[in-house]
Amino acid sequence: MAYNDSDFLVMAGEFWACANNYTVSDRDFVDATTPIRTTKSFSLSQMCSDLSMGGGTFELKGDEVTALTADATSIFFLLSAYLGEVTSNQIYIDAAKRSLGFIRTQLLSRQGLVMRGIYADQNRSCETLFDTYPYNTGFTIEALSILTGLSDEESDQEQMERTIAEATNTGGWQNGNGVVSWRGGYGDPHLIRALSTVYVRTPRTSELSAYIKSYLGVQFNAVTELATSGGSSIYGGQWNGPPVDKFEADNQTAAVQVLLAAIPLSEESTSPITPVNPVESDSPPPKKPSAAGAIAGGVVGGLTVLMMIGIAVIFIRRRRYRRYEPPMVSTFDVGHVQPIPPRQSVGKGRKNSAPTTPIYHVKERTSQRPTPSGGEASTPAFQATPVRSSTYVAEPERPVNQMTTAELVQVLNGRLQTGQWSEEELPPEYPQSHVGSA
Repeated sequence: MAYNDSDFLVMAGEFWACANNYTVSDRDFVDATTPIRTTKSFSLSQMCSDLSMGGGTFELKGDEVTALTADATSIFFLLSAYLGEVTSNQIYIDAAKRSLGFIRTQLLSRQGLVMRGIYADQNRSCETLFDTYPYNTGFTIEALSILTGLSDEESDQEQMERTIAEATNTGGWQNGNGVVSWRGGYGDPHLIRALSTVYVRTPRTSELSAYIKSYLGVQFNAVTELATSGGSSIYGGQWNGPPVDKFEADNQTAAVQVLLAAIPLSEESTSPITPVNPVESDSPPPKKPSAAGAIAGGVVGGLTVLMMIGIAVIFIRRRRYRRYEPPMVSTFDVGHVQPIPPRQSVGKGRKNSAPTTPIYHVKERTSQRPTPSGGEASTPAFQATPVRSSTYVAEPERPVNQMTTAELVQVLNGRLQTGQWSEEELPPEYPQSHVGSA
């Protein structure tokens, strides 16, 4: 993917506009002609716990989908933040703030983790889905790391630090050795990606940077020593082991995120983290890339496919953890607009503001490598002190190459929500665009 290609930016803007039509704004409570009001006949709850429901996002249209979920809201939050950074368009920035406001007031648990969702149907009386998943919290952390560079709100930085502390210390998401392990012992790549994003945007002299580096180092050592064996490039989904022989795309994708997250750690360390069996080479070492390059790649390259990845995440999570699934019991108005006109060139994002002093206290670890024998990783010495404070969408009958981007997103989302997807099935064709070369 070429950087600064206006076609990709326009596509990301179209994804955003599609998701914005699923996002509740103050206008939806007074105007019966909005996209949400015209597809959902039930009465929306304007307030829950005396706080606005504006800013939450539905996964699908239709009366059967009545919950504003963390799956949809956190991904829309992240896309808005990235678009706000790359374009400096205030509409995107305000949309990100509204998503964060909804997460803060309606979805944060007492421990500071992002809960699964809340029902917006007045008949459900603000019933909350209390489950917490690491990927939703990961999306929120990543979006917060972007938003802190776009606003002067110290509360955003503080929120990010508290959420990181909780996410990396909650017992249900990692084992006693500090290796990410939840729902059957699987790792979660989205939490790792979020922490890596925070790391490359945080001054290296801060305690937060040192803490994240230590945490990511444990994941890298576990993946390279416990989740694979004998120099194999096949990784298991359980990062604490045992290794597996069968190739599975989900496991490989999750492991790759950990390997990518370790790159900036080794580049800036006097004691680089190395794999178990490094490949020797006589060629000179590559030139060290700057942090700006990493950020540019994450911003421009990532937002093009972010919404499609988010939809796939919802499906993959439901497929992998279906047997573990618990029962589902448990004021700014952006309007419905599309800020990016066709073929708008990419603008420069705002410069990140320096983070405030983190709230972490990092202890020196005796060994950063887990011990591969017996399938147990070495017990990490780091500790953080946190501050507590489906329905299917009918597909159009015309050929897919004649559909709009929004319609393609809806078709894919509908297929994923109902499980009508196979790993062998190719994705739908997309309207042809003129893509620039790198």
